[in-house]
Amino acid sequence: LTIAFNLAGLAGSHPFLIQTSAGAPYDTGLVHVTTAGVVTTGSAAQGMTSGTLYWKIPDSISGGYRYQCSSHMGMVGSISIKNFASI
Repeated sequence: LTIAFNLAGLAGSHPFLIQTSAGAPYDTGLVHVTTAGVVTTGSAAQGMTSGTLYWKIPDSISGGYRYQCSSHMGMVGSISIKNFASI
């Protein structure tokens, strides 16, 4: 499963992060593509404010994760990953 986050409109002041539910960086499976087609992966894909961030979610994970603006602690949302084999 891959999730795409369109970062258009973040206006440079809202660097986008994927984190564990405890707030630690989660870099596995991240690929960022700029509007010019430049690709970065892993930790280098974190903190972007434009382009598209793709998260190829490993089959082995489940539980709570979150997306966070690194400039504004109040700008945070939750992501729940469920293993379909266990549903």
